[in-house]
Amino acid sequence: SGSDGVVDGMEAAERLKRLSSAATALTRAVLESAADTSREVRREAFDGSVRDAGVAGYVALVEREARLVTDSQLTQLRQEGLSKDAIFEVTAAAAVGAARRRFDAGVAMVHCEGGL
Repeated sequence: SGSDGVVDGMEAAERLKRLSSAATALTRAVLESAADTSREVRREAFDGSVRDAGVAGYVALVEREARLVTDSQLTQLRQEGLSKDAIFEVTAAAAVGAARRRFDAGVAMVHCEGGL
């Protein structure tokens, strides 16, 4: 970038490529790594399409406003049979899925606007 903080098109395209690669690596790690939860459950949380009603509400909250998650909600998930590791994995999958959808939408908008 220049001294005025402006990023040229080539530099921006390279940054976007690096970010896209990092996002893909993170997505794979969350969805494909060995874990307490099945890949199917993590994929559902990532996609925001959880079939279990108790977990679905939690995933929706993580997607929208994770800061609003309470200890009582986590306790409820534990009472429904999820281990602490499973709760973490579902949380990570939901958060990364929501972030990935936002990232992909931003990239599409940049490309649509002819920015890169």
